[in-house]
Amino acid sequence: MRTLLIAPALATVVLALSGCTIVEQFLPSQTESRFQDFAAFQSEAGEEFTSLAWVPADAILLATKDSDHDPGRMLKFESETGVAAEGCSPCLLEGEAPFETIWWPSDEALTGVVCDGGWRVLGDADVWYAWTQ
Repeated sequence: MRTLLIAPALATVVLALSGCTIVEQFLPSQTESRFQDFAAFQSEAGEEFTSLAWVPADAILLATKDSDHDPGRMLKFESETGVAAEGCSPCLLEGEAPFETIWWPSDEALTGVVCDGGWRVLGDADVWYAWTQ
């Protein structure tokens, strides 16, 4: 008799857990990565980041964030040389960073540059922040 009562409860638990797995496949997933230096960034970050010619070779403490369901991307790095001028144009920056993260500045500047691929880039001393939507 006890087995008859446990079997439906166990079946309900199994279905509920497998349902969560199925639902999670359709929820957006964000990925945040950190890299100590440019070499690690170039070898480990995805092509959507490593193809950015304006990221300088002296960049350190790089951080990226992206999503599998959103075209937006974010990038932060420290560099004494800053963003390479080739492929970038000064402008007023419009739009907001696509995600929230602890390393993003609380007050975004209105002026910066727009670089190849629609990346908006702003600098704060030797720290550079970039995003695309």
